[in-house]
Amino acid sequence: MSLTRSLELFLAGFFWLVALGAVLFVLLDVPVYFDCPFSRIFDIRCPVCGGTRAFAELFSGKLLSAFSYNGFVLISFLAGSYYGLKINYMVYKKTPLAELFVHKMVIYGILLIMGLQFIINNTN
Repeated sequence: MSLTRSLELFLAGFFWLVALGAVLFVLLDVPVYFDCPFSRIFDIRCPVCGGTRAFAELFSGKLLSAFSYNGFVLISFLAGSYYGLKINYMVYKKTPLAELFVHKMVIYGILLIMGLQFIINNTN
């Protein structure tokens, strides 16, 4: 097996490991709230501040509550799920991941939303 194929399989497996961790997070009701080191060091809130609570609410089915903690979390969850499933499909079909195309407008859109979330977090 080539190194490239091994890395592709690792990436696909890592997606499912993260998905399993999310399911266990919900089922076991694990409290994982902690202070943000970025906020503690720089005294400003980063674009993902509130993200842990937002993911906890999202995985518990509380969509509006998740969005109130951090609106960026929903977009990152959807994008991560889409590309994670797409990578798994490509690995299954033995399509090289070098052919994975992410449109630059998707990247710009995510960066714009992350910047807006940073501004919102620091104006309250």
